[in-house]
Amino acid sequence: MMKIILCTLASILLLINTLSAQNLNLEIWEIQGEELFTPYLNQFVETNENIVTAVGDDYFFIQTPTYRSDNNQATSDGIIIVTNNSPSVEVGNMVSISGTVRESFKRTQMNEADGMTITIDSNNVPLPLPIILTENFPSPDNVAIPDLEKVEGMLVTFPQAITNSPTNQYGETSVKIGSTRAFREPGIVSAAPSSLPEFDGNPEVFEIKLGGLNLPSADQSWARMNIAATGVMNYAFGDYLLLATDYEITGQAPLIGVDEPSNTQATIGCVNIRGLSNLEDDYAIRRLKVEKYIVDLMQAPDIVALQEIRSLAVLEDIATLIKENNPDLIYSPYLIPNGDNGSWVINLGYLVKNTISDVQITRLGADENLSTGGRTHDRPPLLLEANINSAPPQPISILNIHLRSLGGITQTSTKLKRHEAAMSVAQMVEDRIDENLFVMGDFNAFQFSDGYVDVVNQIAGTPSLGAEYPVENIVSMPLTNHGLSLPLEEQYSYVFQNNAQILDHCLANDLQGFTFNKMQYVRGNADFLSDFENQFPPLYRTSDHDGFVVFLEMDSELTTTVNTLSKSNFSTDFPNPFSQNDLVILNLKKSQTIQVSLININGDIIYEKNLGKLPEGRNSLTLPLQIPNNTYFLKVTGEKNNQTKPLIFISK
Repeated sequence: MMKIILCTLASILLLINTLSAQNLNLEIWEIQGEELFTPYLNQFVETNENIVTAVGDDYFFIQTPTYRSDNNQATSDGIIIVTNNSPSVEVGNMVSISGTVRESFKRTQMNEADGMTITIDSNNVPLPLPIILTENFPSPDNVAIPDLEKVEGMLVTFPQAITNSPTNQYGETSVKIGSTRAFREPGIVSAAPSSLPEFDGNPEVFEIKLGGLNLPSADQSWARMNIAATGVMNYAFGDYLLLATDYEITGQAPLIGVDEPSNTQATIGCVNIRGLSNLEDDYAIRRLKVEKYIVDLMQAPDIVALQEIRSLAVLEDIATLIKENNPDLIYSPYLIPNGDNGSWVINLGYLVKNTISDVQITRLGADENLSTGGRTHDRPPLLLEANINSAPPQPISILNIHLRSLGGITQTSTKLKRHEAAMSVAQMVEDRIDENLFVMGDFNAFQFSDGYVDVVNQIAGTPSLGAEYPVENIVSMPLTNHGLSLPLEEQYSYVFQNNAQILDHCLANDLQGFTFNKMQYVRGNADFLSDFENQFPPLYRTSDHDGFVVFLEMDSELTTTVNTLSKSNFSTDFPNPFSQNDLVILNLKKSQTIQVSLININGDIIYEKNLGKLPEGRNSLTLPLQIPNNTYFLKVTGEKNNQTKPLIFISK
């Protein structure tokens, strides 16, 4: 008898709770609340007469009509409804929904799997006006409740943003409102101890999925593009993600080579070629892309310092391919292997043109050990000492480095290795402080402290913002970090976790016998999706790092070790951007036969003409172009050599 009474009481309590839940009729903004999580977690609620704003494959969004909004900027008027199958609603439906409120990885939602009821009240209802995102909303400040949380599930719009990174494998692209890009900043990712610099993670950056709501996927896989969009703000996998309902992308794909050097300029290039190996399936394609990158985009530097190359045989293959395609370009390869016979071998190496003589290569620090045991340098720095063939010849030293990666940056073993390797390189610098010394390569470190170890300032002997492992005083005459001479928007060589950053640096001391002119990054790798890496054409995405070229002004023309021919017997000049009525100027040092070709970004020749024999001196020509706005390459071929320059075409 007692058991029956207990069951009856339980049934009564269940009935009371059910009746109470049925009376819990809430607006969406009440369900969302002002905090990160709903105040009605796991409670059964009703929310009536809300508007369907977007429909996906197995979800849809609803939003409070504008006239019923609480107009509280701290609460959202939208919420996602997750369905078992394709939703039975359409955009513009007004619906009433009963169901249980859930949180899924910080996203407030209601699930059809919980026994939800959906009623369509009416059709063709005008949608609420979208919230306008600005450069101050979302805020660039790290706050407890991110601004985008306040519009989770709502329609939003912005007239101008810039893509901050290339589209990832999931079709998502990071963006920042406005026309300026977000960059990695100093410090430990929030939260950092009070004594150390802190990086806020750039909360103003969010992601957009252009094909997420049954729109066609955009042909957009690169950064530095302008974008305007409208959509619904979602939250997934730890990031705010705008599911676009409408968008427009403008701008040029950032495939940009460096300037052509003059006859009195020596150039030094540097690039990480992401483990190029003659054992990989796409070796022929990747080797060809590296050759084009060095010749067409880097303008064939006198010295190229390379990181992540498997073997001397690979360097020899590149040098051979360069000569086959450009008979006047003769490079000698140099590499001292690390001795690792594994399948993933990444060595340091050099390609040296015959404008450089007396080359000596030395591997440094190979026998150094950490204070806790084990090798200090898994990829020991490779020192090149040589003479530049000017009059008189000028000595130069280049220390090519590839330091421990940032992977596992919070681990004690990683921090110690990065710190002690940086001190080791700093001592190498100090030992050569009176030479014409360049330190360049993939530092796997920012130009400022990451809060744990300040690698670059340790090596350069320059002030630090502070780090868990403080900078030691080793370098007596501080080096100049030439990357800092670039405009702020150009201070990057790598894109990671949606943020542009410098990992590939060029440090130098005070030079004697020549002067530093400028440094330029080649654009065409870091801003592009990795899927292009094993494709040719296009020319972009040879690696994941953007390489750079340093220009040195000499007192005389450079000569080869074989003859006294200058680098080029003609020069090509034209405005960039270029339009239909602009002129291409050819300055010929002697009369010769000239051919011009225009090549699109995919490597196809779209215009070609033999101009015949032109006279010595200044010659001008027009290009009869009826082509879309985009980046192209103008190739001018003479009797002894050729030149290829990027050309950005804009119709007027």
